Amino acid sequence: MAIPLSSTKHFKVTQQLRQKVGLLDPGQVLPTCRSLMREFDASQSTIDRALSTLRREGLVSRRDGSKRLIVREVMENVALRVGIVRPDWPSGVYDQICRSITQIGHQKEWLFAYSFYRTMAGLDLAHALGDCQAGVLLTTSEEMPDHMSKAFASSRLPLVMVQDHRPGLDINSVCIDDRQMASTAVHHLIEQGHRQILLVAPCVRTGPMRDCIDGWQQELERVGQNNSNQLLLDCNTPSGKDTRLHCYEFFKDYMTKEHPPFSAVYCANSQVMYSVMRVMHEMRIKVPDQVSVMSADSQDEDAAYQVPPVSAMTYDPNAQAQAVVRLIEQQVKDHSKTAREVWIQGFLHHRQSVSAFNGNMI
Repeated sequence: MAIPLSSTKHFKVTQQLRQKVGLLDPGQVLPTCRSLMREFDASQSTIDRALSTLRREGLVSRRDGSKRLIVREVMENVALRVGIVRPDWPSGVYDQICRSITQIGHQKEWLFAYSFYRTMAGLDLAHALGDCQAGVLLTTSEEMPDHMSKAFASSRLPLVMVQDHRPGLDINSVCIDDRQMASTAVHHLIEQGHRQILLVAPCVRTGPMRDCIDGWQQELERVGQNNSNQLLLDCNTPSGKDTRLHCYEFFKDYMTKEHPPFSAVYCANSQVMYSVMRVMHEMRIKVPDQVSVMSADSQDEDAAYQVPPVSAMTYDPNAQAQAVVRLIEQQVKDHSKTAREVWIQGFLHHRQSVSAFNGNMI
């Protein structure tokens, strides 16, 4: 991640000033600007910017009628201020990611600030992060706008993108290995004798969904199923729309029309699983007697509480959050560090929604 030299200097001086303020007593007057310039070998503009940042963070203030800054008498002990930028609609997946990251961050005395956006096309990343010292970005299924790609390349902050990866972007990312998740799930279904395995995806626009398709397709081709594309159902969910409702309506319409026969379904996420299981129930299709169902599930208990309990590929959300925190810490220590992709592996939970292929297809 390329960091402009001037921004790197400002960041370093700001960090040094925070440490210095932490050693001073509440109410103590800060050294003069000229003294700080000599101490940190920095220009006046760099010192002024660093002091302005500390003022906005509430670490220092100016008493009425005085030109000198003092250490605030009331302040939080904050080691790092991290901005989390996420879409503004409700999402159990986003909520879980944010909760896991903040739980680990709080142990390190990090303070989190949330910023919300409706579309990536309208997101000003620098404005959203404000005075934060690092950022976490949760993306939508939209195409990545050019201005966002440029923002990543020019960002002066440690920045991690979560739950998505876009090839060619100069940004750290932490992703669930959806290719491995889908491959493992489909391999399990194949071991049970299934060959016609329908993949239901909320959309195919994002990196994770393309990885999911690759893993599913790879396993089917391994057993000679070279016409797998006809078994891919892209629900094409619009960004920001309720995935469960949209996929429910889309899948129900699909099931009422002529479609390629299948004996098993792999749901690309838990939202799709809700929709598929509801349609199966309403159409009196018995799981797993007439069709086997598997799902990817970011919250394993969701699959466990279906009727019947659904076999699912899941992962440890704490491992995902720890990877995010680790990447931020590495970037804080070394701004020149090359952007990295971290992949979180999934594991299989066997439940009652899968049975051996008995010749039935729907």
